[in-house]
Amino acid sequence: MDAVLYIVFVLGLYMYYSSKKVTTSKKTTEEIEDITRVAKLNDTFYEDPNAFMKIANALGFPRRE
Repeated sequence: MDAVLYIVFVLGLYMYYSSKKVTTSKKTTEEIEDITRVAKLNDTFYEDPNAFMKIANALGFPRRE
């Protein structure tokens, strides 16, 4: 019985919202700007091949027993 009520409720909502016409006749007069992005490298970035192991060692890996 609960399923029937749920289905009737959902169908009612569907029919209610599907019958409403959505109109958007709002015209905009804004100009679209051309935004070109330039990819740059971070000058403070450096390559550290042991960076992962520094973090792993700080977390206690690998465990030595």
